[in-house]
Amino acid sequence: MANALEVTALDVVYGGTLQVLRGLSLAVPEGRVVTLLGSNGAGKTTTLKAITGLLPLEHGEIAGGQVRFAGADTTRLAPHLLARRGLFHVREGRQLFTDMTVEENLIAACNALGTRHPAPPDFEEVYGFFPRLKERARQVCGYLSGGEQQMLAIGRALVAKPRVILFDEPSLGLAPKVVAEIFGIIRRINAATGVAMLIVEQNARVALAHADYGYILESGAIMLEGEAARLATNPDVKNFYLGGAEGGRRSFRDVKHYRGAKRWLN
Repeated sequence: MANALEVTALDVVYGGTLQVLRGLSLAVPEGRVVTLLGSNGAGKTTTLKAITGLLPLEHGEIAGGQVRFAGADTTRLAPHLLARRGLFHVREGRQLFTDMTVEENLIAACNALGTRHPAPPDFEEVYGFFPRLKERARQVCGYLSGGEQQMLAIGRALVAKPRVILFDEPSLGLAPKVVAEIFGIIRRINAATGVAMLIVEQNARVALAHADYGYILESGAIMLEGEAARLATNPDVKNFYLGGAEGGRRSFRDVKHYRGAKRWLN
């Protein structure tokens, strides 16, 4: 199966001195859902910003490695050009125009794509996945609930007709019932449209339940990868990410023996 997105040996540095990613490699096959898991500060959001060209806006740079999207080298491509090619980033915290209506937010997403949408936009696909957004189409989105705002953020990605969607913490700040609903819809979108997805998450349990494949990131490097169902039953993953360890969830970094044992690679 061909890869829609491929990252190879990526090194990322902030301010010319602080290295955040170290030789990171991952792939998102066409039509598949992949999750990138890790604790706070592991480098998950930095990975997405490196892929979508946002690092220069935060004094960061790719110091080594390559990003390939749709078969082309896009390592140095600007964010708006990547979006026009079909790589859409649903950023942490939704990043909506909160003083605009739901419909105006969707229109703005179309306008940002330039000539890819020469005709008046049709939002029925978005409303089909998110009926509540249709009910609130003329409502200012700043008054929506957190779950509805996340739906709108995903809706903005859909109108862009993407080939790959990157999600940064879609569960952030949402109640468990809403998280389950959001992830269920994400999986439905994948099944219905075939769009590939890379989901960055701290909620490992729900992410692995809805993904095909997963990577675990610690201190800027991939520590473990595999089929999502296999990762969900891996003893180390269960201990460190699914709350199986005494005292709650821990990180691989907290355990002195993990570098030598490397049981998660077996």
